[in-house]
Amino acid sequence: MKIKLVFKIICFSSILLLSTKIQAQKTKKSYLDIIDYWKKESYNKKVKEITSEHTEYETYFGRDKNSKKIKNYTKSKQIFNKFGCLVSQINQVNSYSYIGSKSQNTHTRINYEYDNKYKLLKEKIYTNLDTITLKPIDTSDYSLKVYHYNINEPLKECLEYNNSKVLIKKTTFIIDTLKHTLEITDYNLKKNNEFQFKTIHQFDDNSVLIQQTYFQFGKMSGINIITYDEKVRKSNATLSSTTSHYKSSDSYKYDSQNFLIEHREGSNTDPGTKKYFNYTFDINKNWLTKEIKNDTGIIIEHFKRKISYFK
Repeated sequence: MKIKLVFKIICFSSILLLSTKIQAQKTKKSYLDIIDYWKKESYNKKVKEITSEHTEYETYFGRDKNSKKIKNYTKSKQIFNKFGCLVSQINQVNSYSYIGSKSQNTHTRINYEYDNKYKLLKEKIYTNLDTITLKPIDTSDYSLKVYHYNINEPLKECLEYNNSKVLIKKTTFIIDTLKHTLEITDYNLKKNNEFQFKTIHQFDDNSVLIQQTYFQFGKMSGINIITYDEKVRKSNATLSSTTSHYKSSDSYKYDSQNFLIEHREGSNTDPGTKKYFNYTFDINKNWLTKEIKNDTGIIIEHFKRKISYFK
């Protein structure tokens, strides 16, 4: 059971990250989308800065099923340039190892560097921040991601270095002429360049992702089949293990503005749960608050953000 759960967590995380790419396929892609899908979102009007708060609650605390305590709290700031590129992000995370414990505080600052064609070249990740100014105490102390491209510009690889500037991980990409990301492969350079994970993507004739095949340590581990509704919104994702009888299924529903309002997840070992989403919007129709409830009506996550725009 534990192995099955780990498998679902790994694969479901991949599904969430890659599903964001599907939402963005009708817009112009940046290389940042290809690498870290959660960092890029499509906005109405040019965004200058976003400050956001995310609160995750631990429900069913004690005997009272209606009570909840904060599990994680994240505050972040994103700064964009006039060309829509994310140039800096600051995260402050307060997490609790168990309910009632003292919070563990983590501060991270990421600076992004681009070339003159706005291709992402580097990410510098600072963790030694002053807790008041949130600026690096030592600007030479950072971990690093470096991106390399093919001659015809598609992304080739991402190299990750630790704070000692030692190469620890390599991720390679195979991207076709239509900018479909066909394969993503991770190597752990701490273990003699050992192959770890690979995801192969299959698209239909309309450039819509319909299948993901997962490999772990050289062996196929699972297949994810994605289907869509009449508006080409992801409606179902069925993940099947190729090493066991485990199978999970997710379904999605949207409102008239194409915002996700219901997500159901379950498996052949668990009847699953449902999550419901509510939003509020600003005058530019970008969401300002997002509330997620479980199937008993209890709020399990809450997002709040403030957006400023270029004039």
